[in-house]
Amino acid sequence: MADTMLMAALWYATRGVPIFPISPLSKKPLFPRAHDDKDSACRGECGVAGHGLYDATTEVELVTSWWTSFPDANIGIACGFPGPDVLDIDVKDGVPGVASANRIAHEGMTAGYFWRVKTPSGGLHLYYEGTGQMSGSARKSGIDFRGKGGYVLAPPSVLDNGTYSVEIRRSMTGKTVNWTKIRDFLEPPRKVERGTDGFRTDGFDGLLHYMETCQEGGRNNSLYSITRAFVDEGASEADFADLAAAAERAGLTAHEIDNTMRSARRA
Repeated sequence: MADTMLMAALWYATRGVPIFPISPLSKKPLFPRAHDDKDSACRGECGVAGHGLYDATTEVELVTSWWTSFPDANIGIACGFPGPDVLDIDVKDGVPGVASANRIAHEGMTAGYFWRVKTPSGGLHLYYEGTGQMSGSARKSGIDFRGKGGYVLAPPSVLDNGTYSVEIRRSMTGKTVNWTKIRDFLEPPRKVERGTDGFRTDGFDGLLHYMETCQEGGRNNSLYSITRAFVDEGASEADFADLAAAAERAGLTAHEIDNTMRSARRA
């Protein structure tokens, strides 16, 4: 297994796919957090390992060193260009990932993948040419998108319940996948209006969509206002996590998101 992981890691690195080590039998990054300050905005600029997917590299010498030192480490791929974009089709806990995948396939939205990978839980990863699209989720439909800011475990990574394995391997097609189109087809956004008394919507989904489409210049103010609305409506921690993810997709850093949301929740 050790030789297999090293050979696989080198295979990815030499093909320009940025990778980083994951703890054995786990989905968590191998290296502990590089900074004690959880508010640190460093994404690896310090040169020390411990920034999760931001440690990802294609440097053969570094990859060799990592997997020689930690031969059983799983392999994480940092998604989004220059890495691939990946559609994650989930089947755990009865979510309708397969049915949703069939719906979008029928509409021609999944065409062009170059790898189909079976996950240990029985789900699927479909690999496409990487773009700058941000990671996202249509969680009710059981479909996630791993793009910029996300990562996946790559074959032949191993978990307690099985191995990631390639079912279909094709030559690189150069095809991309349109995540916004897929998400809006599966879970159409609810209309959001903004008036003098703040935001109005018939649920949290509309606010999340509004947040992730905010443009630079007003994103922090929008995040603050929406966080306050979530507080007023009794949002759960899972809802706040979704809001943070939407803000990251809008382009805010983890440091900005944490500070803004903490300030709004304290208020």
